[in-house]
Amino acid sequence: MPSHKTSKYNRSIAHWKIVGGAFALCFLVHLLSLEGMQLLNPVPTAHAGLGDIIIGAITDAIQAVLGWLWTNILEPFIVGPLLAIVAIILTYFFGGPLIRLFWMVIYELVMTLATILMWIFTTFIEQSLDPAGFFTVRFLGGAMLDRVYNFLWLPIRDLTNVVLAFLLLIGAIMVVVKASKDFLVQYAPKFIIAIILVNFSWFISLFVLDVANIATRASFTLFTARCVTESGAEECKVITDIQFRGGTVAPGVGGWRCPLLAVCIRKQAVDQTNSFEKVTSGLVQGYGKILDAGGAVLGASADDKFLKLIAWDEISRVNFSFSDWNAFWNSISNFATSILIGTFKVVMTVFILIIGTILYLTALLALFVILLIRLPFLWLGLGLMPLVAVGIVLGKGGFSAHIWK
Repeated sequence: MPSHKTSKYNRSIAHWKIVGGAFALCFLVHLLSLEGMQLLNPVPTAHAGLGDIIIGAITDAIQAVLGWLWTNILEPFIVGPLLAIVAIILTYFFGGPLIRLFWMVIYELVMTLATILMWIFTTFIEQSLDPAGFFTVRFLGGAMLDRVYNFLWLPIRDLTNVVLAFLLLIGAIMVVVKASKDFLVQYAPKFIIAIILVNFSWFISLFVLDVANIATRASFTLFTARCVTESGAEECKVITDIQFRGGTVAPGVGGWRCPLLAVCIRKQAVDQTNSFEKVTSGLVQGYGKILDAGGAVLGASADDKFLKLIAWDEISRVNFSFSDWNAFWNSISNFATSILIGTFKVVMTVFILIIGTILYLTALLALFVILLIRLPFLWLGLGLMPLVAVGIVLGKGGFSAHIWK
C-alpha cells in the first residue's frame, strides 16, 4: 500500500501533466494554424488561418449578440426613449412651454393689473357721469349738489337779482330823464332774457348736463351693438359683467368663465334683462372682448391653459415607435415645428393683447383725468351760472369790454 507521501507526489505529477498537456495542445493548434494547413494542401491558395476563423466566429457571435441586444432591448427601451426625451427637453427649453409659461405669467400679471385699473376707472367714470353719483358726493356733512345749490348758486342768484333790480331802476330813471323810450326798447329784451336765465340757470344747466351725459352714454354703448349670427337659432351673447374671482363666482355657471386666474367675465344672451342701463356698460363690454379674445386663444380655463402650456396637442402627435427611425425623427421634427409655431402664436397673441390693453387703458386714463378735472369746474360752473347768464346776455358791448379789459 503506497504511503501518504507517494500519493501526494503522484497527484502533483498528474496536475503538471494536465497543465503541460494544455500548453502543448495550444502550441500545436498555433503551429497548425500557421503551417499545418499548408502541409495538407501543397497548392498555394488564399485562406484564413484557423485562429482567424476562430476569432472571426467569436467576433460574429459577439456582433450577433450585440445586434440582438440593440434591436430588442437598447434601441426600443433605452436609447430611443432617451433620445426622444432629450429632443423634447431641448425643444421645451429653446422654443416651447418654458417660453409660453414666461409670457403667460406676464399676460396674467398685466391683465389682472389692467382689470384692477379698469375697475377703478370705470367705477369713477360711472359715478362722474351719473347725476345720482357725483351730485350725492358728501362734502362738509351734506350732498355736494345741496352744498353747491345752497352756498353758491342761491347767494349768487340773489345778488344778481339785486343788481338787475338796480339796473332796472337806473333804466326807469333814464327813461324819465331822457323822456324817450329808445333806451328802454334797446335794453328791455336783453334785460328780460337776463332775468329768465339767471333764475332758471340751475335747471337749464342740469338739462344741458343730462343731454351731454346721454350723448356720452350713447357713445360708450357702441360696444354693446347687437351681434349677427349665421344661424337664426343661435343666441347672440354679450359680456355683461366683469368680476374678480371670489366665492360668488362659479366658472361655468350662469354664463361665467374665467379667462384669467383671478378675473372672470359673464356672457349672457341679448335680451331686455341685460344690464345695459349703466353708463359704462359699453366700456366693460369693450374690455371684456379683449379678455374674451385672450381666453379663446390662450385657454378659457385653467385646464386649457395648462394643456397649452405643456404643448399636449403637439406631444400627443409624436410617434414613439422606434422600429422605424426615419418615421421617429420625422415625428420629432414635426413636433418641434408644431411647438415652435404654437409658441410663436402664443407670444404674438399675448403681445398684441397686452398692447391693445395698454392702449385701451390709456384711453380710459385720459377719460378718467378729464372727468376728474371736470368735476370741480362743473360744480363751480353750476354755482356761478347766474353770472354766466348775465355775461351771455350782455355780450361784447363796449361797457363789458371796458370792464374786462
